Amino acid sequence: MGQLNVLLARKYGADRIIGADMIAFRLNKAKELGADEVIDVSKDNLTDALRNLTDGIMVDVVVVGPNSADAMKQGIECAGAGGKVLFFTPAKPGERLTIEPNDLYFKDINIVTS
Repeated sequence: MGQLNVLLARKYGADRIIGADMIAFRLNKAKELGADEVIDVSKDNLTDALRNLTDGIMVDVVVVGPNSADAMKQGIECAGAGGKVLFFTPAKPGERLTIEPNDLYFKDINIVTS
């Protein structure tokens, strides 16, 4: 699904697309389909890598593909001020997402579900 999101982001005018995955084939395919940069989360911390790539600004839109509360929490951490976080899939049954409400409030982050 990540490659589909890369294609859609490019079609709808995203200036810079950064893909993240832990599978090399999918990372390479994301680059082929239009991702400007990719992050291998099996080797690098996603939040730290994005902070480096964006000079600390983070990103405007985060699409969280994995169905885990941990991925959702990390997606929120990756959003910059005024950003949107899309939970593309639901978390596994019984998982809980614990967030700091002030992080959402003071950074003006919006969470959207698909």
